[in-house]
Amino acid sequence: MSTTAEGTPPLWRPAREDLDLWYRTFEVYAASAPLDNAHFHGPHVAIPVPLTRVEEGLRWLRNRYPTELAAMPLPTLEQMRAELAARRPEPSGVAVRDSGSPCHNLWHWINGS
Repeated sequence: MSTTAEGTPPLWRPAREDLDLWYRTFEVYAASAPLDNAHFHGPHVAIPVPLTRVEEGLRWLRNRYPTELAAMPLPTLEQMRAELAARRPEPSGVAVRDSGSPCHNLWHWINGS
């Protein structure tokens, strides 16, 4: 992995060509998040949004939470798939906005909630 000019690793984010697959997995991951999930405090369900909205949200996230993302980056596609494979996703309920991880706040920003 390369490093930035400051010597810190660059933040992971989905490449444009991987964004659709990452976001569709992210929706299932958020919808089936157990209470002890590192990024969500429980299930989060919403209507899918256009990928342009997701791209805008990723820019917003990088600008607003650079320090937090360095400590807890977005889950990669592989990490989400591994967690989802380890348990059966059972989407339910609609989340209420509250503070949380940058990943959680990205979900709320993307969904306008």
